[in-house]
Amino acid sequence: MEVQWYDWITPTTPAAGLFFGFIFTLIAAIMMKWQMKSWRLFLVALGAGSGVTLLLVSGLYWLGYYS
Repeated sequence: MEVQWYDWITPTTPAAGLFFGFIFTLIAAIMMKWQMKSWRLFLVALGAGSGVTLLLVSGLYWLGYYS
């Protein structure tokens, strides 16, 4: 499994989905930390985003999207 340059639009492998999901989650969490100046909000956003990313990628894999 490798990550292609166009995977940020529509991930073609579970690894690409996880990678870009975590990158976008990290960017959103950093922006929240910068705006609100709260480590608690940063960690909540990071945890929630990571959980959603894992849930959605595993759901798409289960449904056969990546095969």
